[in-house]
Amino acid sequence: MAGRLLFAVTLSLLLAACASGGRRIVGDSGAPADTSTRDTSATDTGTADSGRDTAALRDAGGCSSGLSECAGGCVDLSSDDAHCGTCRNPCGVGEACMDGTCASICPAGAISCSDTCVDPSTDTMYCGASAPGCTGGEACAMGETCEAGVCTSPCGMGETACGGACVDLGSDDANCGMCGVACGMDESCVSGACMAVPTTTTITFPATGDTRVGAGSGTYFWRLGDYVEGTRMTTLSTLTSVSFDLQLVMNGLTCDTQDVTLSINGTDVGTFSIAGGATSVMQSYSFAPIAGPTYTLRLETTRQVASGCGASGYADDVTVFTLGS
Repeated sequence: MAGRLLFAVTLSLLLAACASGGRRIVGDSGAPADTSTRDTSATDTGTADSGRDTAALRDAGGCSSGLSECAGGCVDLSSDDAHCGTCRNPCGVGEACMDGTCASICPAGAISCSDTCVDPSTDTMYCGASAPGCTGGEACAMGETCEAGVCTSPCGMGETACGGACVDLGSDDANCGMCGVACGMDESCVSGACMAVPTTTTITFPATGDTRVGAGSGTYFWRLGDYVEGTRMTTLSTLTSVSFDLQLVMNGLTCDTQDVTLSINGTDVGTFSIAGGATSVMQSYSFAPIAGPTYTLRLETTRQVASGCGASGYADDVTVFTLGS
């Protein structure tokens, strides 16, 4: 009877446990066992702390002491030529990273400028520059040289060095306005610009101040070798023709003529004779090119007038010569 009663009680407890969802069971000792779901969120598995440590390691670059993470690798920013001082700061050709700064490794006396080793004491593009960074220099002007780090012109005032020669860029036909700019065949350099050269120009000759050799202090011409000579500056680079109407201040020729040669820059270009009673002589000559633009004209008696046959004289500042190129 007692056994049946114990079985009934036990069965009732089991049925009650099943009805409660199995949250409580009876242990071997008859005490209910704690079968509630445990909170495993705080279980020390190391997973959360491991994630935080990984992030911290990534933030620190994941590199050992003295190194930094750059482009997926660990580098020494104090000496890495591709990451000098900071990531992705490469040194140029001829430079090396030293203490976090790109410094020149060019030969003694040279520095790195635009990835090229140059001597700043003589280089006209980087005259006076200094390392690091090729700073403080300057590009010398055309025609200047770099001497001891200073741009210097080897020529005098108003001149520029072009091709090893000192020229005036304002008037040099081969270097007009700047070195190497040459004017054309029919051009001349005027104030630094190539201008069309006039084909003709006029001058007055003889004129006051010209050299005269003749009787009466150069007033009368009849002896062999008597002459009047003057130099004129023109705009013509070459001369190929001349025409004139020579005005005579006096003509005392009676029984002979005065024979005269016109020369330009030492080249005889024409001859003519002055007859007794003439008041002027008109002539025109063409000849091979004579280089200018400065021309020296000379009228010279080429045969002595016969004795007692008189002489002639040329008026100053009256006769106009037309020169053509």
